[in-house]
Amino acid sequence: MPERNIVPWTAVIGCYSRTGDVEHAFYMYNSMLHEGIKPSSVTMLTMLSGVKESIHVECFHACIVKYGFLGHIALLNCMLNLYGKCGRVEYARKLFEWMDEKDIVSWNSLVSGYSLVGNIEELLRLMYRMRSENTWPDYQTYGSLVSAIAKEGSVEFGKVVHGQIVIAGFELDVHLETSLIFMHLKCRNMDYTFKIFERAKDKDVVLWTAIISGLVQNERADGALEVFQSMLCSRIEPSTATIASVLAACAQLGSLKVGTSIHGYMLRQRMAIDTPAQNSLVTMYSKCGYLKQALVVFDTIKNRDVVSWNAIVAGNAQNGHLSMALHLFNQMRIAHQRPDSITVVSLLQICASIGAYQQGKWIHNIVVRSYLEPCVKIEALVELRDVVAEEISELDHGDAGRYVQLAHSYASMAQWEGVGKTWVQMRDLGLKKLPGWSFIDLHGVITTFFMGQTSHPQQEDIILVLKNLSEEISERELSKGISVKSECKPEFQKVLQLLTADSSFSCSVNNDCMEHDLGVSEEEERNFTALLTEELKQMEGETLENQRRADMALLEAKKMVSQYQKEADKCTSGMGTCEEAREKAEIALEAQRQITAMWELRARHQGWKQELV
Repeated sequence: MPERNIVPWTAVIGCYSRTGDVEHAFYMYNSMLHEGIKPSSVTMLTMLSGVKESIHVECFHACIVKYGFLGHIALLNCMLNLYGKCGRVEYARKLFEWMDEKDIVSWNSLVSGYSLVGNIEELLRLMYRMRSENTWPDYQTYGSLVSAIAKEGSVEFGKVVHGQIVIAGFELDVHLETSLIFMHLKCRNMDYTFKIFERAKDKDVVLWTAIISGLVQNERADGALEVFQSMLCSRIEPSTATIASVLAACAQLGSLKVGTSIHGYMLRQRMAIDTPAQNSLVTMYSKCGYLKQALVVFDTIKNRDVVSWNAIVAGNAQNGHLSMALHLFNQMRIAHQRPDSITVVSLLQICASIGAYQQGKWIHNIVVRSYLEPCVKIEALVELRDVVAEEISELDHGDAGRYVQLAHSYASMAQWEGVGKTWVQMRDLGLKKLPGWSFIDLHGVITTFFMGQTSHPQQEDIILVLKNLSEEISERELSKGISVKSECKPEFQKVLQLLTADSSFSCSVNNDCMEHDLGVSEEEERNFTALLTEELKQMEGETLENQRRADMALLEAKKMVSQYQKEADKCTSGMGTCEEAREKAEIALEAQRQITAMWELRARHQGWKQELV
């Protein structure tokens, strides 16, 4: 174009911004400024739509001031929104306070920023200030507030905000209903959750998925499957997120039949199975003891993340397949994936349960060497724990789990006075530690077991089976000439002793349990030796590779030093040459001046006069 005005520049910049190509958008914007064309408010809005980093926001804030757009409320609202998304809430607040004119978008932008950082108290202050300045919250305002409360799990604030929404007379839309459901689920208010869900008029797949996911997170897997069945009866097509939550429910229940049905449904519907859904399948098959199919699904995952590896490693460990678990754990390390606490605890538990001391020690050394973060000072932890204790005392007094965790924290540091104080607080509040429990799906019937339960209808049958298993293990140990400390007994033998209080079922007591790896077969010992050999070879290979890279880096550094030295010598010689040339030029110039002066003198003698210019 021979002459380009602001319109084509804005159009091109807008195309780059909308496609996410921020670099080219900035390049075109700078080119426009170099051509002397000032941006318009539309140009600035177009550019801001693609900005994601705080440094760019600050640059455009300066441009808004420079080009006189401080009175453009849409631009200022956009700046507020971007500052909030970048986590610069303090900048957003300063801009908000500076603005002479504010509309509902301005308030919502600031509320959204505080929601993203989880500052609930400041959000409530803003809500009160909005009303005092005759600006009433809308759906977006309450949506941001509810999202912040859902992240923090604040029970009291959640009830207050829900009450304000009801008093304001808002008709809940799908987005606000979903946010409220997430909030009440995070706060464990199941009654409120179901009331909102039942009253919802338009239940889309997001709403159904929210209620299913929340039930699974609150360990209500049976309820999650019932809701999923109702969802299918309502002819709502589940998404991959829904399927992942349902599979998690099947894993909690150990319901292989339902889990395989869900897997078959996914294949029949030709659903695009993403990595989270595949991870849920691996977890479900592992929890149900169907490790062969879990490995098949794991092998089909193209983009394996840390969740994929943790699921398959923990699954093999929890099912007693120590050799495969250790092999996969080593492969996970080779793939540069970081194991989580569940994986490590599962491996250590299986090592402890079968007496695999050497393998457990190997895992412990790897974790300490490679995965533990630098420790925080104990003094700082003590101070932080005391602050947490004060906060817990001000929170909901009906949750015994918080007090139990605090007591365990005191006990881990041998602060027995704090342990006693915490338990006294629980007693004064009438709180009791909830017993551990588990459940299993047997022939379509979900059976629940509680810690210390003695009233189960099949109690006698369970004790009989445990007694037979204990006697068989004792006979095999005696036939091999192995004697075991009571601390090394399998878990079900300990349970049997607690249920029957009969010492006749206990194993014989003799030497230290680290003398024999009871549950480790010769094949597992060979596999572990091969694994250690492989690890040593890998470490040796890594050492040699690091040494080779260090040698190459040193060689490159020497080459660079030599090259720089040559360049420096050239520069030095060049400087000398330039100095000589300068001196010669000055001598020649002086000689030329002398010749010129001589000829000028001769010309004056001949009557030449210099004309004035």
